[in-house]
Formats: sequence, C-alpha cells, structure tokens
Amino acid sequence: DLKQLDPVTINGSFNSETGILLVNGAMPRVLYGTNEVNNAKLNINTNNNALNYSLTVDNIKVGSSINLLYTSISGNAQNNKLNISLQVRDADKKERYRLAGVFTALPDEYQFSFLQNGLLLDYTPWTVNPNNSFQFGGRGILAKDFSISNTNQVLSVNSSGDYNSPLTVGFTNFRIETLTKLAQQDSLLVGGTINGKAELSNLQTSPQFTSALTISNFNFKGDTVGNIDLKVNNQTANAYAAHINITGYGNQVTMDGLYYTTPASKFDLDLNIVTLNMKSIEGFSFGAIRNASGNITGKLKITGTTDAPAIRGDVNFNNVGFNVSMLNSYFRMPK
Repeated sequence: DLKQLDPVTINGSFNSETGILLVNGAMPRVLYGTNEVNNAKLNINTNNNALNYSLTVDNIKVGSSINLLYTSISGNAQNNKLNISLQVRDADKKERYRLAGVFTALPDEYQFSFLQNGLLLDYTPWTVNPNNSFQFGGRGILAKDFSISNTNQVLSVNSSGDYNSPLTVGFTNFRIETLTKLAQQDSLLVGGTINGKAELSNLQTSPQFTSALTISNFNFKGDTVGNIDLKVNNQTANAYAAHINITGYGNQVTMDGLYYTTPASKFDLDLNIVTLNMKSIEGFSFGAIRNASGNITGKLKITGTTDAPAIRGDVNFNNVGFNVSMLNSYFRMPK
C-alpha cells in the first residue's frame, strides 16, 4: 500500500585512471501503509584506498511499534575486512545506541568481533571482551569470549568446545529495557531482569535448545506482573515443551504443556490460574481498560490449532472492576 514516494535521486562517477568511485543518493520520503522513511541519504566513495560507505536516515517508523531517529550505518571495506558502525540517536541528535564491529573474511569462513568502544546501549557504554569473536562458515559456528557487560549486567555467547559444539547463551542481571527502549515507543515499555541460560546444540543437523530463565519483576507498560520462571526446550520431536511459572505481587499462575509444529501446529497446554490480579495485566489491554481491581482464578485446557484453538475450563472473576476507556464507564463483576 504505497501512499507516497518522493523522487529518488542517485548520481555518481568513476575515474578509471585513478580508480576513484563516488556515489550519492537521496530518498526524501517513503510512506508505505503505516511504515515511513524520511530523508535517507547514501554516500559511497573510494578514498584512502578503501571502499567507504554511509547510509543515514532521519526517521524510520514501523507501524506504531518502532520509531528510530537519526539512524546511520557507516564503515569501510579494506584488506578482507568490513568495518561497520550502526548508530541510533535521540531527538537532540545525541548518540543513544551504537553497535560497531568488524567482519573479517578468513579461509572458508567469516568472523565478527565487537570493537572495544563499539557498544553503547541507552547512552551507557558497555565493556566488550577484548578477545571476542564469532566465527561462521564452512566449518560451522564457533563463539569465543563473546560477552558484553556493564557493572553487574552480563550477556554472553560461548561455544563449549570446538566448531559446532553446544552454544551457551548466558544472562546475568540483564535488564530487558536496555534493548526495548531502542524502539522509543510506549507500546514497547517492557521491563524486568533476566538471569539464567539457554543452550543450543546439534547446530548443523537438527538444532535443539533448552532454556532455564528467570525474569524478576517483569513489567509491561508500568504494571508489574511478577517473577517468571521459564523453561522451554524442543527435545521432544517436532514440539516445544514449556513450563512457565509466575509468582509474586499477589499472582500465582502456571502453564505446562507442548506446542507441536508438525504435522499440524497444535497446542496441548494446561493453564492453572491460582490467582491473577487484574491490575497487573492492565497494561496488556493497551489502554482499553484502566483502574482495574480484583482478581481471577481458574483452570483451562488449551488444545486445537493456531487457526482454531480450543479452550475449555472455568475462569472465576472475584470482585473484578475496571473502567472501559472507550466508554469512560466503570464495570463491576462481583463473585
């Protein structure tokens, strides 16, 4: 649904004697459905015996969920190395996020490494292991010392041995909002602290994973749901097994079961709502309800497919009340 496409200009030159290449491009505005790109500019040149590139965009909107300001991708290619720097700024053009590293072409594989000053998350510099590397190619995948940290927060990816050995992704006190703030939208105000790890194995044949994570003080749009214990794996053929437990802040909810991917996508889940405060899930209504009170309890069996789910069981509303924003009217559902 292309609604607007301003004239796109591209001009350039190449001097065969000096080998100098120069390309400039501009795309003032593109509006496609609810997606929008404003003032995109491209520059490519071969100064200093390198292929230099820069792409800048004043604003990138993806629906109502993502709004990136003054974003740029720049770097150069020289001697089998591609340097890259991705930057996102705020409304005052102050750098807010930076991801900078180098891709290196090695025999039969590639390697990516973060630069030492290459990581800035939500205005805060993060420390990068100086020996970090992530290699991939004909021999498989190998991650070495691929970790980032800031005070007590750590995110790491490491192979347990040689190529294609199990990969372990570790989280220590990692705050979710460090990344979700990148979208710069209230609809993605998600927070909480992740601890735990996930392991990926059989990377070149039939990848498998197991995860055991805890998310403390998980919150969405300012409403705290509680502490989440999450265990997921795909060790059952063609299925994902999940155990989710939510506790704290007056909530206690568990969900156990399987989601099958083939031959048909289907559920086999048991949901036990011991108690769930309406206030803690108010944010998931995206403003449709407010001033919620009371709690719900019940047990549900979830089966069927993604196209036609079947939910059976009972849900009890215990002194539930809320204001319907559209009507600005308060409704009560006494037990």
